[in-house]
Amino acid sequence: MSTTTTQKNIPHWQQIVQDKHLDVSVVDSNLLDKELRFESEYFRPSFLDVEEKLKAKNSKSYKQYIKEVRCGPFGSTILHNTYKDSGVLVTRPFNIRNGTIEGENHAFISEEDCLRKNLKFYDKNDIFFARVGAVSCGLVPQFDYKITISPNIIAVRTDGNKLSPEYSSIFFNTIYGESQLLRAQKVVAQPTISTGLIQNILVSIPSKPFQERIAKLVQEAHRERETSKKLYQEAEDLLLSELGMKDWQPTEKNTAIKDSEEVQLYGRADAEFFQPKYDELFEKLEKTASKKLGKIVIYLKGIEPGSNAYAEDGVPFVRVSDVSIHGIENVEKKISAELFEKYKNSYSPKKGEVLFTKDGTIGISFVVDEDLDVVLSGAFLRLIPQGDIEPEYLALVLNSVVCKLQIERVAGGAIIAHLKPSDAMNLQIPILDLRIQKQIVEKIKTSHMARENSKTLLENAKKAVEIFVEKDEKAAEKFLQE
Repeated sequence: MSTTTTQKNIPHWQQIVQDKHLDVSVVDSNLLDKELRFESEYFRPSFLDVEEKLKAKNSKSYKQYIKEVRCGPFGSTILHNTYKDSGVLVTRPFNIRNGTIEGENHAFISEEDCLRKNLKFYDKNDIFFARVGAVSCGLVPQFDYKITISPNIIAVRTDGNKLSPEYSSIFFNTIYGESQLLRAQKVVAQPTISTGLIQNILVSIPSKPFQERIAKLVQEAHRERETSKKLYQEAEDLLLSELGMKDWQPTEKNTAIKDSEEVQLYGRADAEFFQPKYDELFEKLEKTASKKLGKIVIYLKGIEPGSNAYAEDGVPFVRVSDVSIHGIENVEKKISAELFEKYKNSYSPKKGEVLFTKDGTIGISFVVDEDLDVVLSGAFLRLIPQGDIEPEYLALVLNSVVCKLQIERVAGGAIIAHLKPSDAMNLQIPILDLRIQKQIVEKIKTSHMARENSKTLLENAKKAVEIFVEKDEKAAEKFLQE
């Protein structure tokens, strides 16, 4: 006797998708052949939605507007041990922030080294893309020195007669640019972008007047950024002038004679610890009232929950790579809301605290200007000032050569850069008159305001470009006029 299998009780796949709340894309096989990409991530619904909107806008391939595109040099061309304190600036992926190239924490190599290795110099309005790691794109501003790129950067020079470089840099920082860059990444050992993938990205092209409107916003933002840098430099110059260190250059002598008592006092016998430049520094600090950091702050630590605690959505988990002397920016990692509830009372920074990095890039310091719903990694110390010391003044001292040399002295030679909290608390902090501190603080606060103005201008430009893609130029102009 034969039997028949019925299919009527098996749900259709679309019903399963609906019941399970799954993200599913249905893609024509011809498109698979065309793209030569088969992984499901490439056809994520959000990526396809962006592509559909851009094609509806009659967008063009970026390669039509490129005059030149090139990758950074081969990986071993620029070595860490060839870095200098000045010379030709080497841009690395973490230097691309807020749609521009940040001037802090840069590395330099000599111009002779660049010429010997046939490295290319780049100009204002060239566009840099990070090849690896987090998606980022920045427009090169005007620098006072020559600039080149590390192996993990792609540099693009657009034809300004066809497409404004300011407009294209803003486009790549919108959801429509970032989404395509994220989609273009090929995952091997780590996500990587190639020059070919960048050239094939779609760009929505508005009228020349609208491009010029966006360009003016970008140029104004860069002027505000320069004002911010100038004011911060003035604050640091005032500090160093008061300490008699404005034009001080540490000695390059590399020999010193120390007695056994001093060696025993510090528990160090390595030559690097007793370099003459450190003696010079402390001689200058002796002329001003100073206190150890541990005498003027209470400190708290961050936490390391482990990489398995990272979540797709949730609360920012702040690491050293997410901060600069100006604050927290572009946080990559998140932890769940549930984990945040567990950690927030102990590991979330509060208004008035000075955050200080003790691992990786040691000594980056800035003031928290409001209570933050974030969790700090174990690489941070939260410093709570006590007594007559302004938080912004303390952060500036920690960022200055005054503390950089002290940190270099105790942390130098380690394979992995690390500063013990006990060593941090022994840093000598010069305590200037409160009147001078307040003058310094005023410059720093004005500097931060200019920087925030710059970020706002760039955000407005991004939003206007997104409105242009989603609607039209008229709606985008209306937004900018509000």
